[in-house]
Amino acid sequence: MVQNIIKEVKDIEAEADRILSDARDEASEIEDSLEPELESFRTERHQKLAENIDSLKQQLNEQTEQRLQELDVSANDRMENLQTIDSESLEKAVKMVVDRVCSEGGMAESPS
Repeated sequence: MVQNIIKEVKDIEAEADRILSDARDEASEIEDSLEPELESFRTERHQKLAENIDSLKQQLNEQTEQRLQELDVSANDRMENLQTIDSESLEKAVKMVVDRVCSEGGMAESPS
């Protein structure tokens, strides 16, 4: 009777080992079958990220170009405004500033 129990225990252990081995094999097959899907997913995510980066670069370039154009227009407007000032008025304004700086700084009068 003890021999029967020992034999049954050994049979149960052998069956458990076989079930465990089968489960490991199935898990390995599942991992192997998922690898191409994971790689495909990684590739897809990488492509989408690259597209997003390219899109953001394009937007930034467009915004930068637009801002540069605005600044160019503004600079041209200011240059035109400066060119419309007559030279006599400009000389008077410069002389007034120089005289004021000289008088506040204790410097001698500016040459006239």
